[in-house]
Amino acid sequence: MKLPYFDVVVAAVLFCIVAKTASCPPPCRCHKQLYTYCDNASLTANHLGDVLLNTPTTTIYLDLSLNSISYLPENIFDHHPQLTSVNLARNAIGSVSPKVFVPLTQLRKLFLEENNIVVINSGLFSSLEKLEILRLDGNKIEDVHNTSFENLVSLEELYLRDNHLDEIPSLLFSKTMKLRVLDLSDNLIEYIHDGTFTHLRNLELLSLAKNRIRTLQSFSLSGLVNLKELSLRSNKLSVLRATDLDAVRFSLRELDLSSNILSTLTSNVFRGMGNLVNLNISENNVELINDSAFFGLSLDKLLLNSNKLTQLWRSSFRGVQRIAYLDFSSNEISRIETGAFDSFNEFIFVLDLTRNKLTKLQYGMVRELKSLQVLRLAHNEIDEVVNTAMKDLTNLQELDIGKNKFTVIDAKDFVGPLNSLKLFSLQCNTLERFVNFNFDKDIFISMNLTISNVLSRSVNVSWPYAKGGQLYWSVTIKCVDSNKCPFDSQPNYLPAYRESYVIDNLLPISQYYVCVNPEFANSNVRVEQCLFIITSEEVITSTKYPSTEVNSLAASDASFPRTIFCAILSMIYFILTCFC
Repeated sequence: MKLPYFDVVVAAVLFCIVAKTASCPPPCRCHKQLYTYCDNASLTANHLGDVLLNTPTTTIYLDLSLNSISYLPENIFDHHPQLTSVNLARNAIGSVSPKVFVPLTQLRKLFLEENNIVVINSGLFSSLEKLEILRLDGNKIEDVHNTSFENLVSLEELYLRDNHLDEIPSLLFSKTMKLRVLDLSDNLIEYIHDGTFTHLRNLELLSLAKNRIRTLQSFSLSGLVNLKELSLRSNKLSVLRATDLDAVRFSLRELDLSSNILSTLTSNVFRGMGNLVNLNISENNVELINDSAFFGLSLDKLLLNSNKLTQLWRSSFRGVQRIAYLDFSSNEISRIETGAFDSFNEFIFVLDLTRNKLTKLQYGMVRELKSLQVLRLAHNEIDEVVNTAMKDLTNLQELDIGKNKFTVIDAKDFVGPLNSLKLFSLQCNTLERFVNFNFDKDIFISMNLTISNVLSRSVNVSWPYAKGGQLYWSVTIKCVDSNKCPFDSQPNYLPAYRESYVIDNLLPISQYYVCVNPEFANSNVRVEQCLFIITSEEVITSTKYPSTEVNSLAASDASFPRTIFCAILSMIYFILTCFC
């Protein structure tokens, strides 16, 4: 039976379609005829025609990343209007044909990051009305036109990070009203025009980090009524006025102002920011926090580390409701006014005062901080805990007073946290005594040994924690440079009454890590007393007898001619006497 001519033609067409659909262009990989992966395949622009011609027409995701494509010629996507995602990241694309994306009316995601694009011309994305994510970060973009994104009415995420933009056209985002994420970080932007973001009422995240912005204008952030995260990190802001944040005052949850040159936090600058939970003002030049600067705030975290604060005043924190994590590390704080944290003392859980200039720990500094769980005071100049300064810290679990000037630690000064502490660090103090401590709950304590009489092959060590409830001492010695001194001793055990120990059989000019730790009936009580020790150079002394012998021989050699002369004279005298 012969097939009608029409049926033959239809069968041939269907065969071609099936064959086309089932193909996969070399050197690509295809999955379920929906995903075509041509990444890292050494492709250039000259290969694109053949690759796209042989790509299954059912493909919705096309990956051309990590190749050597320098430009995008016209018509390469003409046969693939069904594409929803195209990845062209990490190529060398410098120019893009104005019409190259015209066929991609279904495109949702376009990745062009880490290329060499310099200009975004008007109309480049004119047909991409369904585009939701556009990545242009890591290019060399210097110029975008007011109308470059005007047809991207569905765009939700736009990444322009790490380019060369020095200005944002005031109408650039006038049509992208669905934007939720906008990343403009790491550019050369110095100024934000009033109204630039007016139409971005759905924007939730805005990053302007690592630019050159010196000041915010009254309407720089206007329109951002739903903004939740704002980063102005690493700019050149020297002043922040209360009105500068008015547009985002009631919506913002995270604000990053770190690495600027702010010197003063003005009164009420953050007032009314009831939704703010994280505030980062670290690495500025803040010397002064004015009255009520943080009024009304209820924060999870406030970072003021690496500034130039010398004192903390009670008025600065007036009206604060809550700050769970408070970081003042790496300042120059020498004084904390009594009751500085009174307005929110029940809601501080972590207080970091590391690397400051405190000399004493007084009650007023930490009074009524009954919820405090972590207190960090390392790298100060503290030599004393005055009276019962810590008596209110009944829930403290971690205390770090390492690298201070303590010589004596007495349990009576830590009566408040004594039953709650789980981690107690005293490293790098010149401790002589650690007294009146008896542990019956889980805890880890670390401190230094005391050394004396360091010789080339031995060292005498003693330890601050000597009188307690230990069963015995465990001594371990490890050589730091195993090539120089392959010496790791097995633990040596000393009776509980010992307070010092001489370690011998060491090598000269070698570094050892020595620990003398007490062992308790409760194995969860750990006290670590360790120190790095460097032995001295060995001095060799001996009597140099050979040099004396050499001198004698030299003297003998010097007198030899005179001896011969005397012998000759004696012989002549003998002959004359005998024969005359």
